[in-house]
Formats: sequence, C-alpha cells, structure tokens
Amino acid sequence: MKNIQTRMFEEDSKEIHYVNEDIIIMSLQPYAYELMKSGTKKMEYRTRFRKRLTIAVVYISAPVKAICGVVLMDKAIIGTPDRIAAIAEAHIKGNGASVYDYLKEKKQGIAIPITDFIELAEAIPLDELRAKYGFVAPQSYVGAKIYPELSIRLAKALDGKVVWQG
Repeated sequence: MKNIQTRMFEEDSKEIHYVNEDIIIMSLQPYAYELMKSGTKKMEYRTRFRKRLTIAVVYISAPVKAICGVVLMDKAIIGTPDRIAAIAEAHIKGNGASVYDYLKEKKQGIAIPITDFIELAEAIPLDELRAKYGFVAPQSYVGAKIYPELSIRLAKALDGKVVWQG
C-alpha cells in the first residue's frame, strides 16, 4: 500500500501523511458497524489499541462476513475504566455501564474517536477474501500490510474518498 493523506485528519491546515503501519483491518460486530454507519457511534472502546491516528478497514463478523467499510480514527484516549465509561456515557446515554463492565478487570481502557466513516460501494465477502488474498478474519485487528494485494484493491475502491499518496 502507498503512503496516504486524508483531509479528515488535517490539523491547523497541516497535511498529515500516513504509512502502511497506520492502516489496519479491524473486526466489528454487525450492530457496531450499523451504529458507526448511522453516525450514532462516534467512539470505539477497546482494552488495547494503537496510540496514533488510524485508518481502519472494517471486517464485519457473522452473519455478514465481509469487508464493508473504512473508519478514520483519531488518537486514542487512555484512561481508567471509570474514565472511559464516563466518556461512553457522554456519547451514548446508557452505554457507560456496559463499557465499564467490559473494562473493569483491566487497569485501563481505551476510547478511540471515530472522525469519519466510508462505506465501500461493494462489500468484499469472506469467501473471496480467503480465495484471492489468503485472508483470515482478525479477532481484534491486524496491520493491513500483511495483505498487500488486498491493500491495493482497497486503495482503488477508496479512490477519491481517501487520497493515496505515492
């Protein structure tokens, strides 16, 4: 995959360039994907995640089993389970308790702001991903660079939505 730049992450009119390591393939449950797509879900909560800006290609788990979209994610917010649960509650009323329950056994949790959502014009089903690219659905996320041919296809699919710099 080529280096990329996207207008979604401009900071004080400065261009930000991305390298292969900034792009991941992330698994989501179908309901979480639909909430992101609708604009309701503006944060993702994890027990571990990257600390930098991220472009996440979204693989939706069963029953969908396909890559369907891309989310642009800002720098992660790291905090105690109480702090992350408070962020969750502020974003979606009633969500704080479930986020706290998810994180309570950990010393810290992570809230990742979602800055933009792009749905692919055509989903890429798991059968095709396996046959053409040797794809294995990640449990959480994996760097996209391990699938170079898939990365090229995604760059073409996102042409004009995310500007890929070479």
